[in-house]
Amino acid sequence: NLHSGIHALASGMGGAFVLVYLLRAGVSVPATLCAMALICTTRFAIRPLVVRASRFGLKPLVIGGTLLAALQYPLLAEVHGLEPALLVFCLVSGLGETLYWTSYHAYFALLGDAEHRGHQLGASVALSALIGIVAPLIGAWALLGLGPRPTFAAAGLVQALAALLRPFAREAGHEFLAAPTDAVLDDRTVVQPDLLLVHASRRAILGDRVEGAPDLV
Repeated sequence: NLHSGIHALASGMGGAFVLVYLLRAGVSVPATLCAMALICTTRFAIRPLVVRASRFGLKPLVIGGTLLAALQYPLLAEVHGLEPALLVFCLVSGLGETLYWTSYHAYFALLGDAEHRGHQLGASVALSALIGIVAPLIGAWALLGLGPRPTFAAAGLVQALAALLRPFAREAGHEFLAAPTDAVLDDRTVVQPDLLLVHASRRAILGDRVEGAPDLV
C-alpha cells in the first residue's frame, strides 16, 4: 500500500499536469492530442513484449517500469514546443507506464493472499484516492512557485522512491509462462492467457501445454 501511495503522489504531482504543461510549452492542441495518441499506441504495441519478458521475473520489470515512469517527468520539463524532446517523452512515458502496470498487477496478485485480497485492494485504492486529492494541489503550488523543472524533478524523484519500497513477493518456486501457452482447464475448456504462473510443486502439469489450472493468470 505504501508503494501504491507513493506512485499516486508522483502521478498527482506530475502526471495530472501533462496536458496543461504541453499546451503552455507551445505545443498546439492537435499536436498535444497526437502526443497522447502516440503514448497510447506505444503502450498497446509493446504490451505483448512486456508479457513475454515477464518470464525473466516480475521484480525486475516492476523496478524498471517504476524508474522509467519516473524518468518521464524530468523529460517533460524539457519539452518546449514541437521538437524531438516531445517524441522522447512520449516514448519513455508509454514504455515506462506499460512496463510498470503490466508487471505490477501480476506482482500484487502474487503478494496478496486470497482470503484478504478484497481488504488489501480496498485499502490500496482508498489510499491512492486520498493522495490523489492532495497531490495535484502540491503539484499546482510547486509549478506556480518553483517552475516546471523543480516540480517535475521532484515528481520523478518521488516516483523513483517507489522502486525502493516495492512490494516484496516470493518469485522463487514459480514458473512464468507467456502466450502462446495453452492451459487445459477441463475436457472442454482450453484457454491461452497472456501470462500464467505455476508453482514448482505442481511442475508435473507443465509440458507443451499446462494440463490443469495455473496458480495465477
